[in-house]
Amino acid sequence: MTTYQQHKPEQTRASKVAAAQTRASKLRTKASKLQTELQTELQTKATFSPLMYFCSFITYSFPTLRSTSVRTLPHFCSLYNQLEMELHSNFSLTNLIWVTTLTLLHFLRAESTQPPFSCDSADPSTKSYPFCETSLPVLLRARDLVSRLTLDEKVSQLINTAPAVPRLGVPAYQWWSEALHGVVDGNGIRFDGNIRSATSFPQVILTGATFDALLWYRIGKAIGREARAVYNEGQAKGMTFWAPNINVYRDPRWGRGQETPGEDPLVAGKYAVSFVRGIQGDNFEGGGQRQGHLQASACCKHFTAYDLDNWKGINRFGFNAIVTKQDMADTYQPPFQSCVQKGRASGIMCAYNQVNGVPNCADYNLLSKTARGQWGFQGYITSDCDAVSIIHDNQGYAKSPEDAVSDVLKAGILKHPFTFIYLTQYQETISFL
Repeated sequence: MTTYQQHKPEQTRASKVAAAQTRASKLRTKASKLQTELQTELQTKATFSPLMYFCSFITYSFPTLRSTSVRTLPHFCSLYNQLEMELHSNFSLTNLIWVTTLTLLHFLRAESTQPPFSCDSADPSTKSYPFCETSLPVLLRARDLVSRLTLDEKVSQLINTAPAVPRLGVPAYQWWSEALHGVVDGNGIRFDGNIRSATSFPQVILTGATFDALLWYRIGKAIGREARAVYNEGQAKGMTFWAPNINVYRDPRWGRGQETPGEDPLVAGKYAVSFVRGIQGDNFEGGGQRQGHLQASACCKHFTAYDLDNWKGINRFGFNAIVTKQDMADTYQPPFQSCVQKGRASGIMCAYNQVNGVPNCADYNLLSKTARGQWGFQGYITSDCDAVSIIHDNQGYAKSPEDAVSDVLKAGILKHPFTFIYLTQYQETISFL
């Protein structure tokens, strides 16, 4: 197995952060001085300095650059001193545009390598928001943030590609990333920087056959550490990974069986607990995780009785699984119950199919009464991709698109991948829920 280095002591991190904040503070002081000089020049109608104007313009027009580009701002601002002779010569507008374009590209590239943290300490306006106060409970912070969102902003946050809310200092976020047996390039993860790849472990059906819970935990832990490293390197837009797949693999004709730990509900449940604890940063026995602090977020899928695709004209979008109460309790629910109660997973994904005539993603009894009520689940519930539209378009369960939106929100879903058109088109429906 690969040996992973331990994290550096917190004191070292704290000292580095403090040093970076000190440097950033000095840079802001210099930039403020430059802006004052610019205003003085304009008021006295002195000779206009394009470069000095540009330095002030960059510093004060792009607030995020003040904190995330502390290493690049001095390189540009030093141009003012280096090119002082140009200020009173033939520094044309064309040259200014050329320098502006190149420098902006350089800044934006540097900014993209930083993790998308909210509540920037360099932005004084965020200090007044309770949701930025880390000493408060997570629930109170979440309530405060939601209370500040408009209806349009709330609707836009329901999809996997959640846009930024600039007025509150909230960056864009990608909820969809994959890590079934290793961090995957795509969606919220980019291997286009210093990190070019991640460890790819064997398919889950193989590691499941080892019946080694500690091995499952160690794999999950390694995946979680690599995911956090990619994020900290600025090559990720999110830390929510839609794994593990713990569907009970009973039919070998199902093409995604290799993603699961196998056909046994007990094994699937134990795998879910071990993998989730590992990837989220808990210890092997559980109970070692600080409340609200995750190494990465796990999402157990696909909830529930889901293991068929393209068989005799029936596909996963319209499949109606007829399941007895005993089979549901003995076979299909135990892995998910273990994932929630023992693994403490922070996410659940509901499946496309129906169970006994009711779509999983519109089943209040399944999502709210069972998962949240009986099992005590406190995380987010996402639909599978386009599952909301499928309830109306493919299954005909909902009589209208508005009904589909209403059904899933009332059932307890919080995320709807790829259903932005549905949600925005029928936004009026959401306002009455």
